[in-house]
Amino acid sequence: MNAVPWRYQLLIYFLSPILVVLTLWKAWQHRNKRFAVQRLGYGYQRQYSKPLWIHCASVGEVTAALPLIRRLKQDSPHTTILVTTTTPTGADTVQRQHIDAVQHAFLPLDTIAAVKRFYAAHSPSALILMETELWPNLINVADQQQLPVVIVNGRLSRKTLSTPDWFKVVYRQALSKITSILAKSDQDAYGFEQLGADKDKVSVVGNIKFASIPANNGDYPCDISRSFWLAASTHEDEELQLCTAMIKTNQLDKLLVIAPRHPERSAKIQQALVALEISLAVRSQNQEVTSDTQVYLADKLGEMNMWLSHAEVVFMGGSLVPVGGHNLLEPAAAACPIVSGPHLGNFQEEADILIAVGALQQADTADEVIGKVAELLCMPQLRLQQGEAGRKAILHKADVLQRYIDALRQLIPIN
Repeated sequence: MNAVPWRYQLLIYFLSPILVVLTLWKAWQHRNKRFAVQRLGYGYQRQYSKPLWIHCASVGEVTAALPLIRRLKQDSPHTTILVTTTTPTGADTVQRQHIDAVQHAFLPLDTIAAVKRFYAAHSPSALILMETELWPNLINVADQQQLPVVIVNGRLSRKTLSTPDWFKVVYRQALSKITSILAKSDQDAYGFEQLGADKDKVSVVGNIKFASIPANNGDYPCDISRSFWLAASTHEDEELQLCTAMIKTNQLDKLLVIAPRHPERSAKIQQALVALEISLAVRSQNQEVTSDTQVYLADKLGEMNMWLSHAEVVFMGGSLVPVGGHNLLEPAAAACPIVSGPHLGNFQEEADILIAVGALQQADTADEVIGKVAELLCMPQLRLQQGEAGRKAILHKADVLQRYIDALRQLIPIN
């Protein structure tokens, strides 16, 4: 059973026209011609011979991989690295780092022809897949070329584990060609085994995101003289829920900064909040924050760490809607007390650690979120205690990066 199962190939064949249209639409949205061309498997330019290839789906995976990339470059300066992403925002995150001998390309759609063109263009020496990027044709061609493939920080969502039986066969086939799976937790390791991975190939190394501690930045990304709380990585409807709850509970005195997960949603967010008659200023429009401003929409990419460095309290988005949450370790590293909604399934391990030390409070509704935030804003000593507890909790696990480096050196060629 060496080939990718025919049902998957048939599915990709029929979906290809839709995927092409969506790719062109997204390229137009982001004004990024390279995204369209490379996602279709063309326009690749080889900068380095046999680079180590690291694939990261988007911003979150890139952020998790950056400490690994920097450490590999530090230990092995002659190592060249190719980083692929599937989103323009992920590409922007890579390119802003300006790390020597690190090239970016967009991952092709998982069609046989596009994937083969990608391999022919880059001739990588090994492939590292961040978290859960199980593209069957991509992995199959790597196997044909005898390329080592390692999953780093491997995790599986409930959605993946509950996939239809016929698609589990596709996953099992892909996993049979993986060299090693370095999982982030015992639960994830068990999930990979349940999905069909060889038990001997699976090991638990830990959550690499504990190594992604952002540097504290002393400057505001813009001129704001007021203290504020932050709604980070919000998704559709969360901004409206939070602001409606603020009005309902009369909690509009403290400035709220909203940093949406996808800044391209800015126009829709503005429309929703203006309808609430909230006093709004918008970062991308260079609007000033005055004493009357109630909400500041931070709709520029790449400024999250700076906002986290100065926020008094952080609400982590993707948790009031069933997205599964986002990286809780970033606000914890910035010593921010955290409030979230009920949906943290994608980050349950981190949530459990932070809840145990009192650094994270979960709420069931937006009203409860605003209530918990308001309480913390009135109690500076409690904010300090909770923030420091979270920071210390993740510092205790920061040695995970060395464990990944040690494991990778045994599995893949690193100069």
